Amino acid sequence: MNYKNIGIIGNGSWGIALSIALNFSKCNVSVFINSKKTYNELKQGKSRFLPNQFLPKEIKITTKITDLRDTSLIFIVTPSQMVRKNLSIIKKNIRSKKNFILCSKGIENKSNKLMTEVFQDIYPGLEPIVLSGPNFSDEVSKNLPTAFVLSCANKKKVEEVGKAISNKNFRPYFNTDIIGTQIGGSMKNIIAIACGIVIGKKLGENAKSSIMARGLKEMIMLGKSLGAKEKTFMGLSGLGDLNLSCNSIKSRNMLLGYKLGSGMKLKDINKEKNLNEGVASCKAIYNLSKIKKIELPICSAVKEILDGEPISNVIYKLLSRPLQFEI
Repeated sequence: MNYKNIGIIGNGSWGIALSIALNFSKCNVSVFINSKKTYNELKQGKSRFLPNQFLPKEIKITTKITDLRDTSLIFIVTPSQMVRKNLSIIKKNIRSKKNFILCSKGIENKSNKLMTEVFQDIYPGLEPIVLSGPNFSDEVSKNLPTAFVLSCANKKKVEEVGKAISNKNFRPYFNTDIIGTQIGGSMKNIIAIACGIVIGKKLGENAKSSIMARGLKEMIMLGKSLGAKEKTFMGLSGLGDLNLSCNSIKSRNMLLGYKLGSGMKLKDINKEKNLNEGVASCKAIYNLSKIKKIELPICSAVKEILDGEPISNVIYKLLSRPLQFEI
């Protein structure tokens, strides 16, 4: 199959960055826009989400979702809580069978479902690919070297897709652990919020490093309980993404944590209307931990803070936990 004809649903910074990267890979890219304001901006080659980057003229911008009928591969690059709605719209308007790549790093907080589980609700029997990894959108849009993961049970299919969309600076690696890939991409956002809080509270680099290490352990524990492979969390979608998100203020989730740690209220941060997937997914992660009867102290602490518990109280409870063996 020709995977060079690509449609993208989602016109935020990640959706636009992917469209540019795929253009570098000599793919025929069409981006669906549901906002007239955004459409007019992008037609001029500009995006408010990537203000220093121009959109190549080869990329097609459309407000008609039916224009994606001739594509062979559709990237879903919307906020995770909007994936179900957008998949339903696609199914209603595009009848022909498509291959999908899910790029949203989150868990549906109403159902506690992974994005692939949401996908199966809409397209039972179809097998999506998951894209994840340590990728800041501004660097991807500048064609700086980037590695990422494509995860799918169908090895032949994922390799063919990877070959079609890659270029020398946009390099895929493959795995078949769809659950682990998604858990890593989702939980790293919550751990990044925790690291941001630590830095905002001026608790030091030692504390941040400890949060990252123990956060990785929490990712592994929950992932394995859901059927993931531990080695997945040592790769790009686990440790790689965690390291990027917890060590740079460019990470929106770490920045949110930093602002919380510096004294800002969540309601005031939310007024800035930046996408913070960790906030949306935190409750679902917490619920999954209760269902699986797994203790996730860091993720639970972040949930308490997002729910309004004073940060100092939460930190005190964390530091008062009984001593234990690391493994």
